Amino acid sequence: MGGIKPHPAGKRKGIMAGHPCFRRPLPERGETCYIRIMTIFHRIYLSALVIGRALFPPGPESGSLSGTAGTERLARPPGYTLVAVGDVSYYLADLDRAVGRQGELALFFPGCLAVAAPFLLFRLKRTGFSACRAMMTGEGLLLTATR
Repeated sequence: MGGIKPHPAGKRKGIMAGHPCFRRPLPERGETCYIRIMTIFHRIYLSALVIGRALFPPGPESGSLSGTAGTERLARPPGYTLVAVGDVSYYLADLDRAVGRQGELALFFPGCLAVAAPFLLFRLKRTGFSACRAMMTGEGLLLTATR
């Protein structure tokens, strides 16, 4: 009997047993399914972090910028400050750190889900910003406001 044998993951029991990645043999799919699942978990983690920091902001002395390591491949929208996962606490501790010369705030959270938008808008309004807007794009969440 020749051909490709089914991957043992196809015999799994539990929540992922019916997932399309586990129905086909692994040589056809490569590792794209694993990467896709880990990307989803990363987006959920980032969104939960943003929600938590928006509701319970860290103290104003919260850390320093970690930089945008790993986000070089992302095309940042012009005029927006890119907020990497390590920088969420830094910017949400004191939103004035990201305010421009004309009192405009423009943040881009790459990979963040739309569920975090109401919490960010709540935080912005509570700290005195007006004209607050959140827009979801394919790459992440864009947040704008004025002081």
